[in-house]
Amino acid sequence: GINAEYGEFTEENIKQFLAEYEPPQIASSASQDFSSYFSQLTPCYDKHFLITKTFNSSRNPVDKPWITNGLKISSVTKHTLYNRWVGSRGKHTADMFKIAYVKYRKVHRTL
Repeated sequence: GINAEYGEFTEENIKQFLAEYEPPQIASSASQDFSSYFSQLTPCYDKHFLITKTFNSSRNPVDKPWITNGLKISSVTKHTLYNRWVGSRGKHTADMFKIAYVKYRKVHRTL
């Protein structure tokens, strides 16, 4: 995946941006003016100030060595219990799933 962040507003970046950006001509309607302004401003702004970084969305265990396989399994179980509780709200089984989730969450927080 790609993660986009805006970088620093250095004097050099601002000068380059201002040199390249040309404001649009004024049209007859406000919506056309804004559309024209936005379509010209955004690419120029992103070119000079946007920093893109790639990231691994699979949550690489090398990046977080404290997340063991047991913690992963435990987190999935907790998430499953929560989804069952939320999905059963208004039904007769809601209390049962809430109790199971709250107990498991309490144990999971102590890990």
